[in-house]
Amino acid sequence: MEADAEVQSSDTLLGADPVSKNAPGTPSPLTPDDLLADVDSLTEIETFGLIFFDKISLYERLHILGGGRLDFLNQRFENRRSDSVTKIDETEFSPRVGAVLEPFASLPASVFVSYSESFQPNTALAADGGVLAPQNGRVIEGGLRYGFNRDRLEATLTVFDIELENVPIGTDSIFSAASTQESRGVEFTLQGALTDNLSVLASYAFIDAEVTEVGAGGSQLTLGESPPGVAKHSANFLARYHFDEGALNGLSVVGNLQYAGRRLNAPTTENPNPFSGPPFLFEAIELEPFVRLDVGFAYEVAENFTIEGGVRNLLNQEIAFPGAGEFAIPEPPITGFAGIRIRF
Repeated sequence: MEADAEVQSSDTLLGADPVSKNAPGTPSPLTPDDLLADVDSLTEIETFGLIFFDKISLYERLHILGGGRLDFLNQRFENRRSDSVTKIDETEFSPRVGAVLEPFASLPASVFVSYSESFQPNTALAADGGVLAPQNGRVIEGGLRYGFNRDRLEATLTVFDIELENVPIGTDSIFSAASTQESRGVEFTLQGALTDNLSVLASYAFIDAEVTEVGAGGSQLTLGESPPGVAKHSANFLARYHFDEGALNGLSVVGNLQYAGRRLNAPTTENPNPFSGPPFLFEAIELEPFVRLDVGFAYEVAENFTIEGGVRNLLNQEIAFPGAGEFAIPEPPITGFAGIRIRF
C-alpha cells in the first residue's frame, strides 16, 4: 500500500477596477481591457491518497490485477470580488481492475484488458465566480502484446474508450464551463532494445474525441467538436544510442521525431456583446499539422558527473499550441541548450 499527500495554493489577480474619467455617477466608455472580467481569488487544495494494488495468478498463464485509490479532497476557493467562499470536501474511491492472459506457453504473447477510474480536483474558474467540481474519469482498454528479440523488444496494440466529466472548456479568455468528453481510438507502440546499444520507442495513435455535454455557462456550439489540442492522428519515434567502448565510451545520443495532425485551437463559443447587438461568435480554428525534431546528447565524464545538451525544434518548424479564443500559443523556434548534472 502507498500513500501520498499534496498541498497547493494559488493566488490569482486579473483585470482591475475601471476608473471613470467622467463626472461622478456616470459610466466610463468600455475599453478592450474592460472586456476582461475582474478576478481576485485564492484557491487552496489539500489532498491525501491511499493506493493499494495486488496481483493474483489463477494459474500459470492467467493473472488478475486489482486495486484502487482512495482520495480525500479538501478544497477552498475564495472569490474576493464577490466576497464568497466555495468549499469542496469529498472522499472518492477510484477502482482499477484488469486481467492478463498468456494463451500460448511457446509464444511471448499476451492479451490484456483493464478498467480504471480517476479523480482530480479542478482549479478552473466558473462563469458564476466559483470553481468547477472535481474531474471524474473512466478508462476501458484492451489489446495484444508480443515480444521480439528474446523479449527485449515489445509490440503493443491497444484499443481504448475514455470518458471524462467536469473537464474545463473555455468560454472566454478567463472562465471555463464543465464539459463531458469522450475519446475512442487505437494505439500501436513498439519499444525496447534493437541491440545492446540501440533502443527505440515508436508509437502511432488514432483518437476520435468529441465534447458530448457542456454545463452551465458553456456554449452548445461546442457539442460535437473535438477537445482543443487533440489530434486525430499522432506519431512519435525516439531512438537512443549509447557508446560503451572506445573513445566515445560514456556518450549517449538521442533523437525524437514527433508528428501531430490537425487539431482545434479553442472551442466555438458565443459571448454576449457589451455594446449591445448580436453576440460575439468565436469559431473554432484548426492548427496546422507539424513535425518536430529534437536531438540531444549526454556524456558521462565520471560516475556522478554528466555533460548534456542538444537542440529543440531542429527543423525550425512553426508550431502552435491551443490558446484562448482565436489566439494560439507559438512554440519557440530552433533552440539550443546545454548543462551539467551532478549526482550526490
